Amino acid sequence: MENEFKDTEIGKIPVDWEIGELKDLANITMGQSPPSKTYNECGEGLPFFQGRKDFGLKYPTVTMWCNEPKKTAEKGDVLISVRAPVGDINMSIQKCCIGRGLASLTHKVLDDNEFLYYLMKESEKRLVGMYEGTGTVFSAVTKNDLTTFTIPFPPLEEQQKIAQILSSIDDKIENNNQQNKILEETANSIFKEWFVDFNFLNEDGLSYLENGGEMEFNEDLGSEIPKDWKVGKLRDVVDYYIGGGWGKEEKENDFPQDAFVIRGTDIPNARYGGIKDIPLRYHKESNYASRTIKPFDIVLEVSGGSKGQPVGRSLMILPELLNQLDNKLICASFCKLMRLKDIISPYYVDLFIKDLYSTEKIMLYQQQSTGISNFKFEFFLDDVNVIIPNERIKEQFNDILKDIYSKIGQNGIQSQILAKKRDLLLPKLMNGEIRLK
Repeated sequence: MENEFKDTEIGKIPVDWEIGELKDLANITMGQSPPSKTYNECGEGLPFFQGRKDFGLKYPTVTMWCNEPKKTAEKGDVLISVRAPVGDINMSIQKCCIGRGLASLTHKVLDDNEFLYYLMKESEKRLVGMYEGTGTVFSAVTKNDLTTFTIPFPPLEEQQKIAQILSSIDDKIENNNQQNKILEETANSIFKEWFVDFNFLNEDGLSYLENGGEMEFNEDLGSEIPKDWKVGKLRDVVDYYIGGGWGKEEKENDFPQDAFVIRGTDIPNARYGGIKDIPLRYHKESNYASRTIKPFDIVLEVSGGSKGQPVGRSLMILPELLNQLDNKLICASFCKLMRLKDIISPYYVDLFIKDLYSTEKIMLYQQQSTGISNFKFEFFLDDVNVIIPNERIKEQFNDILKDIYSKIGQNGIQSQILAKKRDLLLPKLMNGEIRLK
């Protein structure tokens, strides 16, 4: 019987599986937005998720809280984006407030919602199909749409085994992501220790400042720096820069060159090796030649942004990431490619720009126009001061940071391999092609 299938409205499934509606498997809660006066960014109340913009690879990122929630989801509930664009799926990692852009699902029988999460991930295309073709950007999936949404019902024991297989892969990916966050924090600590506190090691392997290291006042910074170091503008250390491109979706005579295009929205996931959503497009050969990204180039987002997410996200392109993209990569039109001179460490510039972003100093270079934030890039190049250490310190810093960044890149590759394995298994497990007894 386990090798026999039956035809259903959602395709072939094993004969011992059932077809039902989502309401039979899960409790469904539609989100409701609380009054805006109850929102805050200082951690008061419950984490507040409004829609897919808060979503990560599997878990959402908290940027807003609410002290008077109207609707809540529990830890481990499945979160679904129900307002355009609909269909994205995440899981809550703690009790949270959900706005009208989300719905939450809780399995009626099992103690956790892992199977439900993967079932809905596999059903994303059908969810999107609920509202496509209506011709309005305000389309939404209603509670009735969700309650009557047709799904397959494997036996409970098989549901658990499917969830165990897939979640074990995602747990490894999440472990790599957590490792990379720790590695990034380590790199940032070293950056601040060396270039903010100047507590690097001298030629004798001792703390520079604590062992009589000479300092001198720098007028541009308004503070002291090590004696033989320099200060320059960012423009002084950038060898080449150019805006990105977008090309065509299909190959044409004038657009024969294929290359992936990294956008600002891709930067958070690409940092950890996530390349799934980076589009492959076709470009003029001349445009591709002038915009081809090389290892250690920096991509800077210069247009877009939103409330709570200023424009100016950046990413140093590691060799490992380029290899995953067949070494064919340009940045999108709303980004700039920056290639650095050898006098500066690319790791320093990468960490320096990220620090500007995390401390919101990057906001000094924002320009609001018709609801879109633009970045005053030329002013940025001419205004920002960078510290240029001597050659010995630059190379010593590079030697330390390259191992950290290399491990981040390797973890990213491993996570991408795991994600491909998961994505191959997911449909086969959810339609019964692979059975777990």
